[in-house]
Formats: sequence, structure tokens, C-alpha cells
Amino acid sequence: MEKVNSKSSGVYFIGGPGGSCKTFLYEALLAGVRSQNLIALATASSGVSASLLPGGRTAHSRFKIPLEIVGEVNCSVSKQSTLGTLLKMSNLILQDKAPMVNRCAVETVDIMLRDIIDCNFPFDGKVVVLGGDFQQVLPISDQIYTYYNFDEAIDKSKQSLQEDLLNTLTPNGIPPHELEFKINYFVMLLWNINHFEGLCNRTCLTFRKFNKNVILAGITTGEYCGKYVFLLRIPFVPLKSDQTSISFKRHQFPIRPCFAMMINKAQGQTLDFVGLYLPELVFSHGQLYVALSRAKTSKSFKVLLKPLSIKNLQNTHTKNIVYKEILSFIRL
Repeated sequence: MEKVNSKSSGVYFIGGPGGSCKTFLYEALLAGVRSQNLIALATASSGVSASLLPGGRTAHSRFKIPLEIVGEVNCSVSKQSTLGTLLKMSNLILQDKAPMVNRCAVETVDIMLRDIIDCNFPFDGKVVVLGGDFQQVLPISDQIYTYYNFDEAIDKSKQSLQEDLLNTLTPNGIPPHELEFKINYFVMLLWNINHFEGLCNRTCLTFRKFNKNVILAGITTGEYCGKYVFLLRIPFVPLKSDQTSISFKRHQFPIRPCFAMMINKAQGQTLDFVGLYLPELVFSHGQLYVALSRAKTSKSFKVLLKPLSIKNLQNTHTKNIVYKEILSFIRL
């Protein structure tokens, strides 16, 4: 309040866990400034939080922040506009739930205010109060950069007729037409590219950086864990045994999103933590053995079994399928 009364600049952050009366403090600050016939703008990162503040608005609505924050962004507020005049006259700007937004949203407001007032002080020398709780939900990256493939019919004369149809096909072992990713997405490699560098089929990767024609990813498991690799688009041709496909060639990155993997895909993987979901019994020799041997210790392994019946909700058993004739070859 001393900064407001002396028309000095100041940036403050009010932090506290849920239920510590942050909203009461916001209301007291707003009432104290407005009681002196001064202008106090109340904003929040979410609509519900904004509705709890007297005269509250979402920050995106008040400052015209773009909803999609990718690359360089700017608030569409001009110096001569009504909103620009209101921002010039304001004495206090308050924003609740500040940790929930991308830092670029706060920085672009700072740049916009400096441009309107022609001032080099933070937030054009106004008193700004940011509040929130870092123990609550943090911003989730909304940078989704989407990769489309290039489908090419083997019969060139049918390219124009079949292109739309080819884009809808996803044969077994081939990436889809459209891939959407974010930073730190988990993906699975679908091709044996270079096993000397750890790039084999079923290798788990994490996205680190995007480009138009190349992707930087990090290997997350195995001997090459932590190594960074570059991925490029490569041509895929469906197998002739796949009767549902048309003869075509697909140019796409050899990856798929990998939030979970099938038991068969897990062969050869050694993981720190494993969760096994069995909605039905395994049906082939060795499946349960492979699943139970992926973790390093039994303490880092959890299994969820679907009850066989309503009467047996405490089901702690599952059937193991073993072909004894296969094991007999070991004795030979």
C-alpha cells in the first residue's frame, strides 16, 4: 500500500497453501486501493479463481494474451485503445494462480506494459501482485509442433485417387498418418535403425526438441540410457501379408506414443518400475514370465488383476500358460 500511495514500482508474490486466506488478502488489497478512488485490476489464471475476486477477469481476457503460446507472442493491446488507457491509469495489478500459467504469458504482459508506458521498469513501474501456490497444479506445456506423413501409391496413376484413403490406413508396424507430440512425451521406436547406437525396435525415447524435419530425443532405458539421438522420416512399406492394406509407401518418423506397452513388446526391456494390468488371462506361453521379469526387484512391481466374478473380488491369482513340450527341449 505504501508503494501504491507513493506511486512507486514494486513486484510482489504472495504464496501460501490452500486455505491460508490468500483470497481474503487479495480482497483487502483491492478494497484498500479502490477506496481511495484508484484503479486496481483483479485477474486470475482460471475463470473460477477470477470469479472469486471483486471485478475479476481472467488474465487472458484482461491483457489479450493469446490462448496458444508458441514461439514469440504479443498482447494485442495498442496505446490508443480504451484498454491501453485503462492500463496506463491503473495503480495496482493483481493476478491470482500465477504459477499455473506459462512464464511467457507473464513476460508478454511485462513487455506490453513497458511498450504502452514507454518505461524500462518491470511492468512499466506499476505495483504488481502475483499470487498462488506452487504445491498446486503447474502449467502443462501446450506446444504440440504435429507431423504428417507423405503417402505414395506404388501405382503412380492412382496417387490422386487414393491419397485420402491412404492417409486413413495404419497397417501393423507402421506409424500413423498424423503424429502429435509435446516436449517430454514418451515414444517407442518402430524400426531397427542402428543397434550399435541403441536405436532398435521397441526402444523407449523421450522427446526433447522439435524441428520441421528432425526430432531430438533421448533414450530412456537400457545400456544407452541418457543418450541423445536425432530421428528423421524414413520410408515404410506394408507387408504383403497385410491384406487390408493397399500397395503404398509411407514416409514418416519411425515412432509412436508409448504410455504403455504390450507384454510382447516388453521383451528385452529392464525397467525401474513396472505396472502390469491383466484384464484377462494371458493366452500364450511365456507371456506371464516375460511380464513378471521386466522389473529389477519384486518391490518395484505391481499387478492389477480383473476379478473373475463379483463373488471373488479379492482375486490374487492368475493362470500361467506353459507349453511343456517347449521346455522339454531344454533338457535335450
